[in-house]
Amino acid sequence: MSGISPPLNDILRGIRSGMTAGRIAITPFREIVPPPVRGFVGDLVSGVDFFANKVDRASSFVARNFMDSDRVWRRDGCWTLGELAARPDGDSIFAPLAHGVLRSAYRRFATGEFLVSEMRASLAFSQAVAVSDRDHSLLPVELLRRLLDGEVIHRAPFGEPVEGEAARLSAIALILWLLADRTPQTEDNDLLDVCCDAAGHIDRHLSVETSDPAAIVVAISECARLI
Repeated sequence: MSGISPPLNDILRGIRSGMTAGRIAITPFREIVPPPVRGFVGDLVSGVDFFANKVDRASSFVARNFMDSDRVWRRDGCWTLGELAARPDGDSIFAPLAHGVLRSAYRRFATGEFLVSEMRASLAFSQAVAVSDRDHSLLPVELLRRLLDGEVIHRAPFGEPVEGEAARLSAIALILWLLADRTPQTEDNDLLDVCCDAAGHIDRHLSVETSDPAAIVVAISECARLI
């Protein structure tokens, strides 16, 4: 489990991506501004680089020691959706798992900088569990829709929407990954590859936004059973 709260994780990741974006935004001005100003812009870029390096080193240390979601989602890959929903701290366990799986899945479907918010993932999980309290079978589709509606995956650093299909496929793959049976010998990356392939099949035949929730649950459950 992550040793830092989801909001702080999001802030640290946002700072790192924001510093990179700031440098990218400033650098081209050196070529278009008048020569007297060019030196000032160069100094500004150098200052951003200096500060960015310090921020990156500090946040990298925190990431390695407290919020390494790649390590977390592989180490804790035995968690299932049902087990998480039954725990009072299920949202706090789900958040770093979702971050690691969604980040790895999204990179299979799209390119470009993006962020996965642990805070939004935690909120999506809590809402889905609450809404499906009377019918636990609907938890997968409720969670899927809230992951997408809450824009858990968003464009770095300013929160613009990401490529919609890639985000949708990544969320479906996460749900499948949490439902699939696994043995101690199961490689989480290999399992995620299969879930990503199956996500495309589900997405081609059903609409997450408009299809009957029961039909989505059946499709996801059947795919998870076959994985």
